[in-house]
Amino acid sequence: MQTYLLVHQDERRVVEYARQGDTWEMREVVQDGEISVPCLGLGLTLEEIYGGVLD
Repeated sequence: MQTYLLVHQDERRVVEYARQGDTWEMREVVQDGEISVPCLGLGLTLEEIYGGVLD
């Protein structure tokens, strides 16, 4: 496993954990922005994740 995402169900908030060697780095995106998923070679915006769900 290289990356995992925690997607909140009641607010526009995604927490990304990405493995960097032997450690995990955490990054949080709230309201707007993009989450990078390098192992898949793509990024997901919060709009793409939450579109039609929390509008």
